[in-house]
Amino acid sequence: MKWAKPMMDMSEFTGEFVAEAKENLDGIEGILMDLERTADAPDPELVNRAFRAVHSIKGGAAFLGLDRLNELSHAMESLMSLIRSREIRPDAAVVDTLLAGVDLLNEMLDGVHRGDAFDISGALAAIQDVQSEHLHPDVKADLSATVSLVDEAGCGIPFTIDLFTFNRLDEGVCLYSLAYDLNEMAATLRETPMVLIERLLASGDILDARLDAPADDLHGDLAEIPLIYEVLYASPEPAAGLGEKIGGGLRRMERVRAEGRGDGRRQGRSEKRPDDLTDDLPDDLPDDRTDDRKDAPSVGADAGECDPPASGSESRRERSGREVSAGIRIAEDKVDALVNLAGEFATVQAALMVEAKSLKAPRLLSIAERVERLSTDLRDVALAVRMLPIRTAFGRFRRLVRDLSRHHGKEMVLVTEGGSAELDKTVLEGLYDPLTHILRNSIDHGMEPADARAARGKPAHGTITMTARHEGGHMILDIADDGAGIDPAEIRKKAVDKGIVSRLADLDDAALLQLVFTPGFSTVDAVTDLSGRGVGMDVVKRRVEALQGGVSIQSRKGRGTTISLKIPMSMAIIDGLLVRLDDARYLVPLSEASECVDLRDADLSLARSRGAMGLRGRLIPYICLSRWLTSRSDLPGDEYVIVIKRSDGFVGLGVDKVVGFHQAVIKPLGKACGDAKMFSGSTILGDGGVALILDVHYLIETYAKENTRE
Repeated sequence: MKWAKPMMDMSEFTGEFVAEAKENLDGIEGILMDLERTADAPDPELVNRAFRAVHSIKGGAAFLGLDRLNELSHAMESLMSLIRSREIRPDAAVVDTLLAGVDLLNEMLDGVHRGDAFDISGALAAIQDVQSEHLHPDVKADLSATVSLVDEAGCGIPFTIDLFTFNRLDEGVCLYSLAYDLNEMAATLRETPMVLIERLLASGDILDARLDAPADDLHGDLAEIPLIYEVLYASPEPAAGLGEKIGGGLRRMERVRAEGRGDGRRQGRSEKRPDDLTDDLPDDLPDDRTDDRKDAPSVGADAGECDPPASGSESRRERSGREVSAGIRIAEDKVDALVNLAGEFATVQAALMVEAKSLKAPRLLSIAERVERLSTDLRDVALAVRMLPIRTAFGRFRRLVRDLSRHHGKEMVLVTEGGSAELDKTVLEGLYDPLTHILRNSIDHGMEPADARAARGKPAHGTITMTARHEGGHMILDIADDGAGIDPAEIRKKAVDKGIVSRLADLDDAALLQLVFTPGFSTVDAVTDLSGRGVGMDVVKRRVEALQGGVSIQSRKGRGTTISLKIPMSMAIIDGLLVRLDDARYLVPLSEASECVDLRDADLSLARSRGAMGLRGRLIPYICLSRWLTSRSDLPGDEYVIVIKRSDGFVGLGVDKVVGFHQAVIKPLGKACGDAKMFSGSTILGDGGVALILDVHYLIETYAKENTRE
């Protein structure tokens, strides 16, 4: 069969493969660390999940002609197969080897277009060393022995299988040689090769695969001929039913067996069906296969059947019930473009609403209100697409804590809570460096050696707990350790020695703890490969503030330290209350506001004089923004008070007027406003004016400090 034009450019699938492969590798890291903790009795399902993830990478790499990716993932898959069969125990050394392989696969995926430029010899040698050290000689012999495979006509096929894998195929599993025309799949079914691989893995195992095209041709326009993808496949499914599940582009399906003997499974009978698909095979298949294959049995209702899988074949039963996700992959730049467009749409919508109100045209106002609802819905959908659960970051830090604890001889575990809480992808990516610095400092400074912990009555292993929770429009991240804590007296001594504070400075313990964020400050004398250079916590503070967030620290000597980060959930679009102070307009994030109250006459005078106001029978702090931010002498006779909810209670912010709700597209402040920390950004209003966005928590804390000094 000839096609009039090329049907598939393989390079367009490389990005899809890389994205999926990196997701699989992210999941594998956590699984491997879980297996290490239960090395004596590893969970079979965890092993199967890791095996399937690497298996999928191997299949995609082979398909795309990425030979070294294929070779390394195949070696890792073999090692996981030995873990799955209980021939190798997943102890720390084995997991170290697999994690090193994961790192190299990630590096190769990042540079996938460099082809075979990566040296994988060290990783392959490490895997071979693990097998040599742990395996019984009989198992080694089986792994080295090759089983030649033939079709039912006795003709050889270009696939072999090692004796270990062959002997451990589940009872009732049959071997098949499959051939797919990928160009036909693309033309008639609009299916990508990645979809085919997922479909095959749902009903069996891909033992080996090859693409009948030179690797150099896989990244450009393909020749106008069928593109044949051949697969050595193992499945417990009967041939007739299997053909229905894995069809779509299938050109040939044949039972195969070991040369010179049966495969130990009932072969059944098979007949060539009348509309044999092999009639369409291309003329350029290898000569030793083409003639005999044209008369070989093919898929059909009377094809040979296999015994049902044995009751112990849990992994295959689970896999056969697995469905391919109905989701789609979207390029990151497209998601960012969607969020930007939603933001610009919100700005135009605000201008439309201003114009409609000024013209007092009922029909135009009705249209503007409908556009406002659509703008809000579009904003919510666009931001939701870019939100990720914070557990995606937690997994990376589990690996960091494991590696550092092993390297420095400190036994530690990382406990995570609240991993389902979601955060904007751009904000989450900006947190990786600050969180890495915090964990490194916790391991190096905070955690005592096992003997010191025992002397204090603590468990031998240290615990670091990362907790995430939502608070208004922010994410609160607490990183707590049960280590030695920080001694305020030691901080004072170091700060005085470095000239950071005066010997006469009157600082309480909380203020002293904040000095750890001072540039160049460190409480340790020796520089290690983890910390001690006086840059870590300074970097944390700067990076978090660059995300419009804040950082605080609490510590008790001998009990541990907790560092808290407060991060906005999104840095793109927010809902806000537009308020007026004199002639200036400001925006208060709606997520921070609990309610608005009207304050006037004697109540207002009393609130201004004592800095507190009554709210439903209780006193709360009150800040007159009109007096503090504008330095006005003629204060208004009545105020609207925005009640801000905080973790420690409520605070009232007095403003001249509440203009109304506003959907704000956040614009960063210029370098000239870099020190104006009480403003987290700006936004363009519907009339073309600009409003500054108040960082209400920083504002409240700054006001409290100034009042305390006074």
